[in-house]
Amino acid sequence: ALGRRDDAVAFYRRHAEAAPEPAGATPALAVALAAADHHRDAARMVSHALAQGHRTAGVHFTHARSLIALGEFEHAEAALSDGLRLEPRNVEAHDRLARLVWMRSGDRAQATALLDEALQRFAGDEALLAAKAAILQGAGDARGALACLADAAARTQASPALLVRAGLAALD
Repeated sequence: ALGRRDDAVAFYRRHAEAAPEPAGATPALAVALAAADHHRDAARMVSHALAQGHRTAGVHFTHARSLIALGEFEHAEAALSDGLRLEPRNVEAHDRLARLVWMRSGDRAQATALLDEALQRFAGDEALLAAKAAILQGAGDARGALACLADAAARTQASPALLVRAGLAALD
C-alpha cells in the first residue's frame, strides 16, 4: 500500500527462510514478488507454494498474473481456471481469463464459459453480470451485452454501476 515493494519482498523472503515450512510465507512472498514485477521469481515461488499444498485461489491468481507477464498465456489460462474453481465470484479473474481465451480463440462463448457457470450458480450477481457485459461489449457484441443486463437493469433496486454498464452497452 505504501509502494515499498522491495521492502515487502525482503520481509517475506526472510520470513520464508526462517523456518522450513512457514505457514503462508511462501504464498505471501510470491505475491510480493509479483507486485514488485519479479514475475519469474514469483512463478517459482508459486510452484513451491503449490508443492507445499497451498492451493488457494490467491495462489493461482498470483501465478496467473506472473505467467501473463512472462507471456505464458496457455499456462495462465489454466491457473486462472483453477483459481476460479475455488473463488468463482472473482470478477477480475473472470475478466483476465476471458481476455486470454478471446485472444486465443476469438470465440465469445468459449471466452465466457466459466463466467456463465458462475452466473448459473450465483444468479443475479450484478458484478458477474456487469463483467460478462463488459467482455461481450469489448468483443464487439454490444447487443449481447445489453441483453445480458436487461433483466437486472429493469429492477428498481439495480445498482448504479450496473445501470452505467447497461447504459454504455446501449450507447454502443
